[in-house]
Amino acid sequence: MAKADNMLSILWLLISRKRMTASELAEHLETSVRTIYRYIDSLCASGVPIVAESGHDGGYRLLKQFVEAPLFFDTDERKALFYASLFAKQAGYPFEGSLENALQKIQYQMSEEQKKELNNYTRGFDVVSPPIVAVKEQTLQTIENAIAHSLQLMLYYQKKGSSFAEERLINPYGIVHWNRKWYVIGYCHLRAENRTFRLDRLQNLQKMDTTFSRPENFVATDFFLQWQAPKKDEGNYVKMTIQGTKEAIQYLRHHWQLQYYFVQQTEEEIQFLVERDNLNMVIPNFLLLYGSSIKIVEPESLRKTLVERSRELVNHHQQTGGLT
Repeated sequence: MAKADNMLSILWLLISRKRMTASELAEHLETSVRTIYRYIDSLCASGVPIVAESGHDGGYRLLKQFVEAPLFFDTDERKALFYASLFAKQAGYPFEGSLENALQKIQYQMSEEQKKELNNYTRGFDVVSPPIVAVKEQTLQTIENAIAHSLQLMLYYQKKGSSFAEERLINPYGIVHWNRKWYVIGYCHLRAENRTFRLDRLQNLQKMDTTFSRPENFVATDFFLQWQAPKKDEGNYVKMTIQGTKEAIQYLRHHWQLQYYFVQQTEEEIQFLVERDNLNMVIPNFLLLYGSSIKIVEPESLRKTLVERSRELVNHHQQTGGLT
């Protein structure tokens, strides 16, 4: 190993094992005790606070302040951490207080020159996102703790369109953040299958004393994406083909309401396989936003629906605006 690698190995050994003798370090690195002395001298000369203690329980150790300090973050790593914190906040990260404390600890150990350099980068970087569906920090902490300790949860869950909350005993497997909302994934004892629950629909929840065994190789994100995707074997599906500008086609390709219905595309045409109900109810509403940048190729019923919605909007604004 190179000298720099051995010196770094000594640092990590002292951080992880607290105290080691020169003989122990030499044995671990497969080198001589005399070489360890030279490495220790070089580390001390570079400013690493290594303390040598004599006696039966003696050895080399690092000062506590050095062990706790994030001294191994370079400029790019510090930038990445601060940028990531901005994305986390905009995504609705609930533990903002802990996040701020962590960033302050990093800043506390930085020199004035490092702080100035970091500020020069971060002051020109920001993230703007749509409003999130808020969830209480305590709710997420309770679920997080239950997942970590394999404890069951009793959810008081109000489904969409319902006027009351149902009790759902679940084995929580994971938390997922998607499209500005939080979800908990777990096994629902009422339905006897894995289910997804939106956290903003919880009226209350209770952590139980009973434990559960998490299934091996279960990935909450994979289950959520499968659940989110349209079930092609259920209901009637209709082919929807749209032509438009390159920009409009790209926006449609990545639209969150259409991404799971995608079939194929070219630069100026895109095709989806969509549910018939959505074709007449949900989809026309946001297609109107694209105006003349798109053209419906098929189905004919969708084009007629867009014409009808457009006329309704014109009539509405003429009446409310006093136009003739």
